[in-house]
Amino acid sequence: LGRKRMEGNFEALDPVTQARFSAALASPADKSHAVTAELTALRLRVRERTARFDAWLTPATPLVPGPLTAYSTVDSALAWNRRALRNTRPGNVFDQCGVSLPLPHTALPVGLQILCPAGEDAKLLAIACAIESALNSPE
Repeated sequence: LGRKRMEGNFEALDPVTQARFSAALASPADKSHAVTAELTALRLRVRERTARFDAWLTPATPLVPGPLTAYSTVDSALAWNRRALRNTRPGNVFDQCGVSLPLPHTALPVGLQILCPAGEDAKLLAIACAIESALNSPE
């Protein structure tokens, strides 16, 4: 999004989003370049080490949402956000494409996350369709 755009529109963001972006905006540019280089190297290692796998399957989230009243402060909402996004964060960090499928035979609002390397969207969607078909087939 760019630092200038974020800073110029910061007040339009909700408080939770502001808190999440604050650390990034406070980071000096030279640190950003070093982190970007580390991230690029990490992504390459992950791609090399997972090349023999078709996909990576995980629960989309490690928890179900609680009542809205449990998240009445920015700190409590941020804490829940960090926990809820724990399983999807690797897909973003490792630069993977992903999809979350609902699990129709559970009473829980959870999904099955499927991740593939960046650029393998067609493969990801084919795997997701096959899994969705198996999940929805009569027992």
